Amino acid sequence: MKNIQNTAILFFFITTMLSSCGNKEDKDSLFIETEYGNMIIKLYDKTPKHKENFLKLVNEGFYDNQIFHKVIRGYIIMGGNPDSKYAEENKNKYIEKIEYTLTAEIIDTVCSKKGVLIAVREPDEINPNKESSYSQFFIVIGRKFTEKELKNYEEQMNITIKKQAISNYIKEKEVFRNKIEQLQYEENFNEMDSLIADIEKKIDIKEFKILDKHKKIYTKMGGIPNFTGEYTIFGEITEGLDIIDKISDVETGEENRPVKDIKIKIINKNK
Repeated sequence: MKNIQNTAILFFFITTMLSSCGNKEDKDSLFIETEYGNMIIKLYDKTPKHKENFLKLVNEGFYDNQIFHKVIRGYIIMGGNPDSKYAEENKNKYIEKIEYTLTAEIIDTVCSKKGVLIAVREPDEINPNKESSYSQFFIVIGRKFTEKELKNYEEQMNITIKKQAISNYIKEKEVFRNKIEQLQYEENFNEMDSLIADIEKKIDIKEFKILDKHKKIYTKMGGIPNFTGEYTIFGEITEGLDIIDKISDVETGEENRPVKDIKIKIINKNK
């Protein structure tokens, strides 16, 4: 009899714990409603500023009746521009009212896989701290890669990063800029290559590297590898990935705005 009682108590304890865990996940989940179907998104605890801000906007009804104002097939879906509620049809000639920005919460170990939510931001030239838009976000679609494609991707990214770093250095250092221009004029390419090699040794270039655990995700699920470490990734779609595929295929017009508006509503059912 005692063993039966103990078993019953243990069963009750386990059931309670599982129920508690389920409720915790629900409290962290939001729902995006669209005419193509609904999606459930989970916000990351590891990006607390973005999570808190996004929840605040959702609870205020900020995203209600906005549209996905930019859709690039097989790449991204973008939303969160408050002016999209009032934009003229088939045009993206509106400007987000920048009320505030968010400090970047960029984590190199967060994978930019299909379905993640990423904060929109201005380019590095005018936003060196990579601060985020207070409201705009995009959902990654991307594509699947083979291991060989990922290796080539890394190589091409590193070539681009190296060229940009050398170019920036030359622009900042007048003595090198003048020397390069002189060597180009003289068509003395051997010496110019030697000078560039010396410049490369002077600058610290951070190599682009895809983590092995991320490679497995990109081959099975897909994504856009170069967003990792460059943007704040603050959540992901846990249900409804097929919905973003449907939205990705819609007809678009000027500046990648869908010809037929895709209205959204983001709901927190636990507020």
